[in-house]
Amino acid sequence: ENIYVERESLPEIGEILDFATIQAAEILGRPRPLLRIGWWLNVMLPGDVTHAHTHDDNDELLSGVYYVETPPHSGRLVLLDAGRREEIEPRAGVFVFFAPDVPHEVTRNESDRPRLSVGFNIGARQEP
Repeated sequence: ENIYVERESLPEIGEILDFATIQAAEILGRPRPLLRIGWWLNVMLPGDVTHAHTHDDNDELLSGVYYVETPPHSGRLVLLDAGRREEIEPRAGVFVFFAPDVPHEVTRNESDRPRLSVGFNIGARQEP
């Protein structure tokens, strides 16, 4: 489900990643040049689910997703934080940001088409 490609091979992704980084700088209260973004494509085929996990393995400061194609019933993002369960219906063109240590999952894609999104983590740039 996760597809990693070089940014140069998908020029259109630049606008999405730049916007995500600008918003992350605002959310985190940090200058944009001090942030870096790691990203991947998510292709959720009919019947696919993503089990609960976090993104706090390294120095991530913020995680998120941008929805590209979202057929009806193609799976909701579920945030599991402090005993709460928040379900978010995906919509094309929408960003969702969340803390990297928040467990999250995606419910089953019940549609007959794939759902496409861009997952990303924002971290601090390493000093040279």
